Amino acid sequence: MQETQTGQFIFDRLQDYGYQTQLIGGGVVGVLQNGVGPTVLFQADMDGLPIKEETGLDYASQVVMKDFKW
Repeated sequence: MQETQTGQFIFDRLQDYGYQTQLIGGGVVGVLQNGVGPTVLFQADMDGLPIKEETGLDYASQVVMKDFKW
């Protein structure tokens, strides 16, 4: 429930692509309607782990999450 920036980023991108979007329980739901026919569901997981990414890649995250204590 700490991935608010990532969730908002995904929410915004889905809207850009024409999805109907909704934030639900700390997650994002996107629905793309294309007429009558089969429905496809895609589910992904977002984790904000308390580790530093050390891949050295240009797109590597610079954010380090703090461990959430319940």
